[in-house]
Amino acid sequence: MYGAIIGDICGSIYEFNNFKTDSPGEIQLIDPNCFFTDDTVLICAVMETLLSKQNYKKAVYRWTNKYPKRGYGTGLFFGILLSFQNHTIAGETDSPCE
Repeated sequence: MYGAIIGDICGSIYEFNNFKTDSPGEIQLIDPNCFFTDDTVLICAVMETLLSKQNYKKAVYRWTNKYPKRGYGTGLFFGILLSFQNHTIAGETDSPCE
């Protein structure tokens, strides 16, 4: 989990910049412009669900509302909103373990 979050933060400045290089020395891993993205938020929601056996839908809703504007794709964001209206996320059940 830590590796995924660190990778998300380090790669955040390259995600939408179409950065290409053949020289690894040109890649900066630590930059003042780095930030955590939707990937980190959703990793934390899944981690909370697995550790506490709480409802996945509620965890995702809580985490995405706590950290809005993190680059959620419109498909995911609207899927989350609609799922709460329809009480389902992509066919998920209410139990995190089913």
